[in-house]
Amino acid sequence: MIPGNYLCADCTDRATDALGWAVSIVTEANDDGLPTVLFAVHEDWTRCDDVGTRRRAYVDDVAYLALPGELGEAYLQPLPVAEPPGTETLPGPADMEKFWELVHVALAEDVRWLKDDDFLLVDYNTGDPDYTVYGQLRPKDDGYHLEVVSNQYMPADDWPLDVGYLQQAGWTPPDAEAPNWHRFQRGPEKATAALLAGLRYGRDCTNPLELGWESATFPLADEG
Repeated sequence: MIPGNYLCADCTDRATDALGWAVSIVTEANDDGLPTVLFAVHEDWTRCDDVGTRRRAYVDDVAYLALPGELGEAYLQPLPVAEPPGTETLPGPADMEKFWELVHVALAEDVRWLKDDDFLLVDYNTGDPDYTVYGQLRPKDDGYHLEVVSNQYMPADDWPLDVGYLQQAGWTPPDAEAPNWHRFQRGPEKATAALLAGLRYGRDCTNPLELGWESATFPLADEG
């Protein structure tokens, strides 16, 4: 039975974290066997430390206090003073790392479906309609050819470039054949991890919420 002044079970089942990702919230036992540990997981079973530690969950973008209950249950209680909605709340660092993991998993799955003439373009919204930071990935020699945009197309005066990181991470500087930073990597998981890291640390793409990607096919060469 749900105590008074708490959301009903149906509303609790619609809870999300501050990023808008659905979470399941339950109560687990502590070392003494008492039901006091609040535990939250995303739909892909990655742990949601933002809800579990900060004890804030959102229903229809309204913040609620997440509280432990009986084993396997949890309660959401209205806050005495309303807080900003989830869309205006910066998630905790742990949850942002989980989001990077989710992006990696989704991107790697799309990469597995690429055929020889396909490529995948990953872009990052800079907030300026005239500039987009991007990376590319395409199948090559039983692996993947990766690219991260160079200063030729995205000058460092417009967006940061960490040359030292890219070189230490195994990226090759632009040359006559490849005008972007580039490298080769086998395996879809390792390739997507390298591409995301190149964008994240090499080109200062710090917010995974601004990432987007799409796959396409290179146009066939004219036969005439």
